[in-house]
Amino acid sequence: MPENSGIELASKINKSMDNISVIVFSSLKHEHIVMEAIRAGALDFIQKPIEERQLVESIEKIILAKQKDY
Repeated sequence: MPENSGIELASKINKSMDNISVIVFSSLKHEHIVMEAIRAGALDFIQKPIEERQLVESIEKIILAKQKDY
């Protein structure tokens, strides 16, 4: 993204929209980047190229976690 990184966007979304779940997608999967995304409020991190199975599993995991919170 030209103006913000995905991690910066995740942080902004997390601070302003508490009902939105964020999944960060990146071509880089260094441990520090994953941890930075999680600290910014991302609920999951998927490395590109994204496979449909990965995305479905991530969404299902987030839905299950949200259901446990209620």
